[in-house]
Amino acid sequence: MDYREVDRLKKDAVAVRNLARSLQTYPPDTWTDWEVDFLASMANRDADETSSMRQCEVLLDLRDNAKSYSTIKSFSVRQLIERTWLAHADLDEDDEAFVRSLHASGATTIKKRAANRLLACAYKVDAINERVWL
Repeated sequence: MDYREVDRLKKDAVAVRNLARSLQTYPPDTWTDWEVDFLASMANRDADETSSMRQCEVLLDLRDNAKSYSTIKSFSVRQLIERTWLAHADLDEDDEAFVRSLHASGATTIKKRAANRLLACAYKVDAINERVWL
């Protein structure tokens, strides 16, 4: 996390509100219930209301987590899903269902959270050689 960016955002209530409003435009399944509530509270703040460092950190984390990836390290998302799917039976039930769902969807891009989960699954089944995170 770049704390200069956090500090800049903390000092600009309009930027906080605008970022929260822009994140609210993402599809509903992007956010948990708590995140939906958090974004609503940040989007409806008064222009003179100060945000805490932690609130700004969370807002920037949400922005970063909403980013879509088509390539992770040197793999295309589709390639990584395929390699992991080939050994999905070696995963626990939840991870197996997650990989099957990604494979069935034909996804070529995924969000950061899903990408990190896919990377963890790929590592568990030796589809990749090293543990990596976004």
